[in-house]
Amino acid sequence: MIEKTFERTTAVAVIIPGGDYEKEAALLEELKKTDGVNSAVGLNGIEVADGIYLTDNVTVSDVAALGALDEGNVGMLFRLYGVEKGLLTSVFDDTPISAPLVDLIAYYADHSDGEAEGIASAVKLIRQLKGKEHDRLVLTSSLPSESGEARALVETIREESDAIYGAGETIVTGDITSARDLSDSFGSDRVLISALTVIFVFTVLMFTFRTPVGSALLVLLIQGSIWCNFAVAYLIGMKASFVTEMITTAVQMGATIDYAIVMMNRYLSARKTMEKKEAAVQAVKDSFATVLTSGAIMTAAGFLIAFGVTNVYVGHIGLAVGRGAAFSVALVLTVLPPVLVIFDRAITGTVIGKKRRGVGGAASGE
Repeated sequence: MIEKTFERTTAVAVIIPGGDYEKEAALLEELKKTDGVNSAVGLNGIEVADGIYLTDNVTVSDVAALGALDEGNVGMLFRLYGVEKGLLTSVFDDTPISAPLVDLIAYYADHSDGEAEGIASAVKLIRQLKGKEHDRLVLTSSLPSESGEARALVETIREESDAIYGAGETIVTGDITSARDLSDSFGSDRVLISALTVIFVFTVLMFTFRTPVGSALLVLLIQGSIWCNFAVAYLIGMKASFVTEMITTAVQMGATIDYAIVMMNRYLSARKTMEKKEAAVQAVKDSFATVLTSGAIMTAAGFLIAFGVTNVYVGHIGLAVGRGAAFSVALVLTVLPPVLVIFDRAITGTVIGKKRRGVGGAASGE
């Protein structure tokens, strides 16, 4: 309902060195003209009264005219502020001075036990945008946080900030930058997770079947179903979070490899008394109900998550897991049996700790 009523936006914060309001004004002006930026808010440009802005240099009479404090208290505020900043020699010094209104309000808020009602809202705003050494600019954008346009926007904001304040003097942060940083590390993380998953699953299969060729074929088959899964997502133009791919790869490999294990186990058992083609047919008959039931449950669970959860990221993960389970079932029941027949000699001939003829009732090549 919120997204239908209001435009969906994401916030970006730019942390800048504090105190130089001319540079802040220049940067805000550039950011407001940047494509993809809906709004840019900082201390500069916020009007607190007719013709008086937060970053303007003001005098005692200017502040007194606001009506939040009486002129006597305003005068004392200026003298205390002036002494602390080295503008006056003592609180009894009547030399006229001026100061940025935002600094005076911040000084008053830090040194006063109470808070004048007339400047309460200004104090709250200042505390959100002003720090001891740095200030903050808040931008909004309607670009999706993980899109290429959003990544380009971050780079543009950094370039504009560096041009005014110098390289490395500002920090750009927010959902867009977090997604960008995660995306930058995604390539190496994906390779690492995929490699570790394959290694662990292959090791377990080696302990189970003691045949490197058979174990490699099972891993390759499930990896193939993973590739099919994300190929479909690409072809239909579905833009899922990059985290979805990492999670789905691990879950699909770890969970659906069981289907291939059941088929391989039934095949090797039947191969003791049958020729390879008959063993493959028998393996499909014996494992069909088990694989289909388990795969249907996982597929249904994934789709229920996809269409029953409002969080878009969780929904994408559920859809990918459900779709991946369906692909794994299909490949195990249709592709794996003929693969086992084709590579029968290599599978039965590489069993560790068994004689070649101990796996099948006939020679491996029959």
